[in-house]
Amino acid sequence: MSTLLALVVQDPVPGQVFSHLVGRLTADEAAKVYRAAVMDMCQAYSGLNVRTRLLLYGPHGTRKQVALMGSKQWRLVERKGPDRGETLIDLAERAFRGGHRRVLALWPTAATLPHEFVVRAFDDLLVDDVVIGPTVDGDVYAVGFSVDMPHVFQGFDWDDRATVFDRLVSRSERLNLVMGLMPHWYGIDGAGSFDVLVSHLRAQLVADGHTGTPRLAEAVHGMLKSREPGAAGG
Repeated sequence: MSTLLALVVQDPVPGQVFSHLVGRLTADEAAKVYRAAVMDMCQAYSGLNVRTRLLLYGPHGTRKQVALMGSKQWRLVERKGPDRGETLIDLAERAFRGGHRRVLALWPTAATLPHEFVVRAFDDLLVDDVVIGPTVDGDVYAVGFSVDMPHVFQGFDWDDRATVFDRLVSRSERLNLVMGLMPHWYGIDGAGSFDVLVSHLRAQLVADGHTGTPRLAEAVHGMLKSREPGAAGG
């Protein structure tokens, strides 16, 4: 069955991406974290065995800026508006029209997600109608589907992040869909998540000698160094 992986992204304008990190970081720093996350994900999944990789980007007119974060393995497609529900409905229409039968959408908040979770999600979609990747704070970092039922994603507020996962589960139950779950994971763009990210990256270095997200690790390391006593501008 033909597979499609979509990474849903936007132009990394300070103040408009990873905004929940602002306060712990500056808006410029949060944008740098976002850019690094997207670039690491593009590299990490460029070798995944899928038929199609899409960078679903927005807003209109930002193709060149977004292309700088991608690579030749990803095709840029402008998405319809900022709403995640609309994005998934549009993605489903494109995917099934193009002959794809297993589709997974990821968001940059899942940059540190183990790659095997994504591989397993595609395997699960051989049986499941819908696969959901929940964050620990009630949102979702991934949504996959193998059936063309756009109303799964309609009729609720995707900006109410603490309820998105629960609403998708309820909708799947109401529609009698076969639902699969990816493991709970922390989202980078969440309350208190920067400290979790720092701890996770440090633990990976201690355990393995490297991280799976080199650009993200480099960006975070630079931000921490700049806050050390005696650092230039600190």
